[in-house]
Amino acid sequence: MRAILALYRPYRTLLLLGLVAGLCSSAFGLTIPWILKEAIDRLQEQPAGSTLLFLAGALLLFTLLQGGFRFLARRTIVGISRQIEYDLRNRLYRQWLDLDGGFYDRVPSGDLMARATQDMSALRSLLGAGPLHLSATVILGISAVALMARLNPWLTLYALTPFPVLLWALSMLRHRMETGLHRAQARYQELCGQVQEAVAGMRVIKTYTLGKAMVAAFSDKGEQYLAEEMRVVRLEGIYYPLTGLAGGIGVVLALGIGGQQVASGQMTLGELVAFNAYLAMLMWPTIAAAWILSLWQRGKVAFDRITETLAEEPAVREHPQPIRPSTIHGGIEAKNLTFRYGDGSGPSALSRLSFSIPDGAFVGFVGPSGGGKSTFLGLLTRLRKIPEGQLFLDGIDLTRLPVSVLRQSIGYVPQEAFLLSDTLRNNVALGLEDPEEASIHHALFLACLEDEVRALPNGLETVVGERGITLSGGQRQRVTIARAVARDPRILILDDALSSVDAETEKLILDRLRTHFAGRTILVSTHRLTSIERADLILVLDRGRLVEHGPHGELLNRGGLYSHLWDRYHRREELESVHGAQLTAGKGPELKIP
Repeated sequence: MRAILALYRPYRTLLLLGLVAGLCSSAFGLTIPWILKEAIDRLQEQPAGSTLLFLAGALLLFTLLQGGFRFLARRTIVGISRQIEYDLRNRLYRQWLDLDGGFYDRVPSGDLMARATQDMSALRSLLGAGPLHLSATVILGISAVALMARLNPWLTLYALTPFPVLLWALSMLRHRMETGLHRAQARYQELCGQVQEAVAGMRVIKTYTLGKAMVAAFSDKGEQYLAEEMRVVRLEGIYYPLTGLAGGIGVVLALGIGGQQVASGQMTLGELVAFNAYLAMLMWPTIAAAWILSLWQRGKVAFDRITETLAEEPAVREHPQPIRPSTIHGGIEAKNLTFRYGDGSGPSALSRLSFSIPDGAFVGFVGPSGGGKSTFLGLLTRLRKIPEGQLFLDGIDLTRLPVSVLRQSIGYVPQEAFLLSDTLRNNVALGLEDPEEASIHHALFLACLEDEVRALPNGLETVVGERGITLSGGQRQRVTIARAVARDPRILILDDALSSVDAETEKLILDRLRTHFAGRTILVSTHRLTSIERADLILVLDRGRLVEHGPHGELLNRGGLYSHLWDRYHRREELESVHGAQLTAGKGPELKIP
């Protein structure tokens, strides 16, 4: 409760204004039945007169004032809830950007989307409608009972007899409601994850004709969510009949007993009308109490889920005593580097790596899939937590370098080419402030993309679609390479970033990059071994360990894993060449690569 109330702290003045307006609206509303009582009693005594006109004018005025203050209260408090939602959503987005890769490994993206949408909406309803109706409920409830007691204490006691039973029943349902809402939210996040996976993999789904299977899986998730929501709806459905029953019994008692008292002269007709008007007013707080309880349960569950994300501590943090070098040269050294994914209890993705890369070197990373190449290259950008004293840049422990300084000095091209649904220009210039036109065109030149961009009708202003869907795989990779080199980094990392580019274009790109970045460090991970044949240093990784290192010729002469990979690569190239020639001649041999 205290944490939720703390959200109002920046807006406490506006909140106070809204609550005061709500108080005034309730006060004018409570006055109307009393005026009505006076009017009915005066009408029985004197059917005509200026007093009745005065009371009629007072009714009209108080009704208008009640509506005006209600509008002010609603606009103020609901407006505050929208502003808090805006603030929280920005905090949540910033938190997502601060969290490391390990967080996204264990938290499904559908869960994150549910927290940013449905949970945020439920919390907004609680923060807006909650105080607005809670204040009106408390004021109307207490005041209506007090005014009813003033009119007729014993009749008030009879009319309120069912309400203690109602409050007991609502308290019994509260815990079951909260448990059910937690389960429903969990099913909803699974449903969101199913939708996101289907949209992201739509081409695969269509290619493999998985439409029926995906619809069945989605229907299954939907049925689970529906079942949990229906349990909650059934519990909520008990609230309103209970409140209606309690209010109905109260009205019957008031009319029966009050009617007898009017007939016997113990009450006036105006007093009975006013009493029933206040009893009707009490019905709204009773119904609203159930609705507010439902709002509270949904909003509290949503708030807990949102704050759970906001409370996540980023694993990658700034060192309390950072070192800010004047220049990054690009020398890299690993000393017994060991890394495990997740909570650190699994197998080692990297195990006791030790090597040194001089600044300005062109270095190739090769090895079987799963050898640890991408893991090591990703650690250089500190996208994940790394142990202190095991990875160094220019002799400085990587954990002591400010993250912003480190990442601004690196141009990183990951395996998966990610593009925004934006223009080519904005994708290449991503993260740059006021980039020069010449630098963008030179980046395209280095990525061997300038001719293809020039051939497009809109050139650099061409919108590439979500994730670059309108481009080929090779084009997407080259756009991400252009994005990296446009930053003019001190260290360039290509993590299997040319796998969808033909060998000739790949060679041309690497030649251009090596010429442009002469004197700066270039790290290339690839399975196309001819790409790094002329590298200054080749590091061979297998199962997270460094098994060989050295230049190409030296590694071939050793006859180790690199030599085996080289022979296998060339046999595959030869077989593919023969296969292509035979296809041209109308034959189709089966490829068998040892």
